[in-house]
Amino acid sequence: MPERHIATIYSLSFPATTGTHITAAFKNLGYQVEHFQYDKDVDCSKFDIVLRVDDGFWIRQAPNRLLQSNKCKTAYLMIDSHTIPIRLVEIAQNGKFDHLFCAQEDGSIDLQNALQRPVKWLPLAADSAMYTNYLAQRDIDVSFIGGISKEREEFLSKLIKECNKNNLSYYFGALPYQEMCRIYRRSRFILSLPISNDISMRPFEALISGASLLQPSNVRIPMNFIKNQEDICYFLSIDDIIDAIRHRVCTGNTQKEVVKNHCYETRCNDILQTVGLL
Repeated sequence: MPERHIATIYSLSFPATTGTHITAAFKNLGYQVEHFQYDKDVDCSKFDIVLRVDDGFWIRQAPNRLLQSNKCKTAYLMIDSHTIPIRLVEIAQNGKFDHLFCAQEDGSIDLQNALQRPVKWLPLAADSAMYTNYLAQRDIDVSFIGGISKEREEFLSKLIKECNKNNLSYYFGALPYQEMCRIYRRSRFILSLPISNDISMRPFEALISGASLLQPSNVRIPMNFIKNQEDICYFLSIDDIIDAIRHRVCTGNTQKEVVKNHCYETRCNDILQTVGLL
């Protein structure tokens, strides 16, 4: 493996941001990585690639000044294209990045049309440190960790009533990252309630944690994305969820595929291959 020097740019205001996972993954792959926050200029001549990663705090931050170098590639990974895409377009244009990536498939198409240049879809992934043997003892039947919007609150309230009727244990709510990981390791089923029609990080996090995934039927995961879907339970209704929890047993086979193809180490290799450094 060639020696590479990599710079990542993101805020540390939220410790479990995607940039943190990507930085750790690059290090796991054996690369030298230096992290910068938004208030620092970056001398690109010291690196093979400079990668900016959205983190939810960038809207209040002035962009870094990248001191350009012919030997260095620059790239920008846009995360929340379904929230404020206009701001992403501004940053992409002002940053003059060599390569653009987007975590949402629909978002990559919209941004590509807006920017009139290629934007590659790079899905979110799982932190490889979340791996837990699927045979581990689990005392929570179903969990959902994430922000609770009004729509999600209405859905979860109905699900809680049905869980109580069926004597099923559950945990629903927002938690810091390490607490979320602990709940996932205890969960038999993890519920995905995506905001848009795109695949979020939750399916990968659920499956790498050794749980079965409860995924809405209208946001199906393509077979060419995850071939072995034994541990993915698609649902149309709350009754489908209850039925799956009561009767389905996790096989661990889908987890193997996620470990191989959908950790952040794989996404980092995709980035390096796209920019011509692998």
